[in-house]
Amino acid sequence: KKTFAMALAFMLVCCLVAVSTHATTQISTVTITNVPTPYAGSKVPVSATVNTTGAQLYSLDWYDKTAGRFLESTDHFIENHVYEVQLWVEALSGYEFRTNGSVPNVTATVGGKTATVSKAYEYQAWAMIVVSYTFEPCGKKEIKSADIQLEGITKLGNGLRVEQGRYVPFSIQSGDEKVMLY
Repeated sequence: KKTFAMALAFMLVCCLVAVSTHATTQISTVTITNVPTPYAGSKVPVSATVNTTGAQLYSLDWYDKTAGRFLESTDHFIENHVYEVQLWVEALSGYEFRTNGSVPNVTATVGGKTATVSKAYEYQAWAMIVVSYTFEPCGKKEIKSADIQLEGITKLGNGLRVEQGRYVPFSIQSGDEKVMLY
């Protein structure tokens, strides 16, 4: 009995020593870039860049605060709606997020602007965080210059004129952005 108790105590001490020597690097700041400002008509971005050693993007969600719903990857931003980006960021092996008890104690920026950090639902605060940033109401993207050549349409002053002499609004699709011309 005495030998068994001694062996059990020895194993318990070995386990505690092994746990206490497990070293991790604390992450106290997270920097996220490549999250474009939402503009009316532009497609919802589905990626971003985490520029923090020991952390990576786990997932990215866009929430339309005006409509009260999460966006799909095929959605487009709507003028005057308010959008929040929610970036789930995970700590890699050998790293963990700094915590204060069970709450993350981390600062973050999205595109150089101060963001909110919260604990990810159903994850340990040291393993996964959610970085959130709310943008100003969605506006139209200003195009400073454009070289447009369309057959059958001639430019006249501040508008466009078809051959019959009427001004006609039309749109041009370029990549993920649609531009209305008047």
